Amino acid sequence: MLTRTLAPFLCLLIAACGNEPLAKDPTGKFLVGAKCTPTTLSKTIVATTDATLILAFESNNRDVMTATKAANRTTRPFVIVIGDAPGGKKELADAVIVANTGAATAIDLALLACNGVTLPTKHIEVGSRTVTPANRAAGGMSQAGPGDAFMAITRIQHSKLLTTKPETDESHQVGLLQTDASNNGQQRIRRDANAAASRYPQLQLVISSGAADSDVNEPAQLMITRGCKVLILATSDPQQAQAVVAIAAKAPDGGVPVIVLDPLMRNHGTCVIGCSPGSLGQAAAKLVRGLLPEGGSIITCFTPDGRQPISAVSGTRAFGFCQAMNLPTKQLLGR
Repeated sequence: MLTRTLAPFLCLLIAACGNEPLAKDPTGKFLVGAKCTPTTLSKTIVATTDATLILAFESNNRDVMTATKAANRTTRPFVIVIGDAPGGKKELADAVIVANTGAATAIDLALLACNGVTLPTKHIEVGSRTVTPANRAAGGMSQAGPGDAFMAITRIQHSKLLTTKPETDESHQVGLLQTDASNNGQQRIRRDANAAASRYPQLQLVISSGAADSDVNEPAQLMITRGCKVLILATSDPQQAQAVVAIAAKAPDGGVPVIVLDPLMRNHGTCVIGCSPGSLGQAAAKLVRGLLPEGGSIITCFTPDGRQPISAVSGTRAFGFCQAMNLPTKQLLGR
């Protein structure tokens, strides 16, 4: 992946466009020449002739590679995608960084809570996985977060409760509240949660999938009424989290514990699990420096959320990348 010659790219840098870059690091080696969305990526590549690398946030590998190939550059830029795990055997970007959803961690903690173990009221920062053409067959390379070490110890301490071969037929119901079932990230959460829950015959996962901006109060109350002992909520919205926590606190028998799966790692006053934007930014920065040791011009590609040109998740993870690369953010992340 790192052996592709950089000579054509360095020549392009010498003949770079005269446009002022959107962002440049203090050394002048790395600059962001343009920003776009997946639908305008091909045109942006054609217009930005000095671009040596594309960094796409919250994107689909297939869409980014299709747009990159459509630009028909003689030597294509390097491509790094922060987004969904690549599927099938189609062309892969030079690297795809996939954030751990934290769903498997949430299932383990939920089962412990069902058995009377108090949930940690702190951020549990899980890691990520980087997939390249070289390691794709092996499933990519994992980068652990501090929360992964905490969970490794927790699983050893409570191995009798986190067993796949329970000695009794006792069953516990756990609710998964999804606030936007069509969102790719929440679809991954659903798959990961189902896979993790299927390991435990003593745990039944109840899933409520809503549309974007749907009211979480009614499904949360319904899950509690049905007997769910723990609620797992997938959201970055503090108001949604507060609403569910308030409803769960009023449940019989002293309330129902709440776990929030949040890719932005906000403080919701309860147990929060996610892969921090800073961790993903550092992973992306390490790859950029490895692919472009002499520096280069970068196109940033953001996935909008329908209301803003840059989604909250894309923007926050881009901010983490800028911090890791020491790039200013005003022009890059502005509207």
